[in-house]
Amino acid sequence: MTWSYVVRRLLQSLIVLKGVLVITFLMLHLTGDPASLMMPEDSTTDEIAEFRQRMGFNDPLLVQYGRFFVSALKFEFGVSFRQGEPAMKLVLERIPATAELALAAILIALVISLPAGVISATRRNSVWDRVSMLGALLGQSMPNFWLGLMLLIVFAVWLNLLPSHGRGGLDHLILPAVTSGLYATARITRVLRSGMLDVLGEDYVRTARSKGLRENMVIYQHALKNAAIPVVTVIGLELGIVLGGTVVVETVFAWPGVGRLTVNAIMNDDFPIVQAAVFFLAFMFIFINLVVDLLYAWLDPRISYK
Repeated sequence: MTWSYVVRRLLQSLIVLKGVLVITFLMLHLTGDPASLMMPEDSTTDEIAEFRQRMGFNDPLLVQYGRFFVSALKFEFGVSFRQGEPAMKLVLERIPATAELALAAILIALVISLPAGVISATRRNSVWDRVSMLGALLGQSMPNFWLGLMLLIVFAVWLNLLPSHGRGGLDHLILPAVTSGLYATARITRVLRSGMLDVLGEDYVRTARSKGLRENMVIYQHALKNAAIPVVTVIGLELGIVLGGTVVVETVFAWPGVGRLTVNAIMNDDFPIVQAAVFFLAFMFIFINLVVDLLYAWLDPRISYK
């Protein structure tokens, strides 16, 4: 790995972040007059005009964007209109809950998908292969909100085994984590199966078997590592998707994370929180993809970053 590659990828990430800032800024203006949306419905025309002047909405759009861009570089997105606190501070307070849910979902996905993908590839066209692919198909077909509601009805309402909402102990985490993780499980399983089938036909795998190595060593030390690059890519993408997709899951299970905070902010026209949350989620997605790119050389020494 060369530092020039890292610097180049960081510069590319900054360009993407700038694009995200443009989009988050325009969100405030594409929905209509910001002052009219933010002020209470019973506000008078003079009160709205005074608020518009105080917030700088009368300035040219480029001036407003420049002011917004400078503030965003300092991670300042204004003060929440409803809660009266800095928007980024409110988002940062919800990060632990969202990170806990996302990591639990990815852990569930890996625990299920890695053995399922390996077994499906090594026992191709067997009953295990068909069951794994059927499960992957169902996992990718079910929307998060529908799956979450079904799990909630069955395990929280009918069976009364797990809590239906809120954040607490491990029992509160199970239903939302499973809901978020099953879609990632399906995709990782399919990608791993495809990668393993390609690798198992390579000459070095046949050579390892001809040397008398145990089958488990051939599969996990030779085949799996070489099939891991597309899997790592998908895991990185799924982690970013899970972070963003928790908006739906957190709403269904009343999980106090960034997603639920964003939904409430949208419902209340609290644009500073929406902008801060969108920027944070985009930043995390870009960071995760950068880490995944840097992992390629460690997984496959043939990859060069020159």
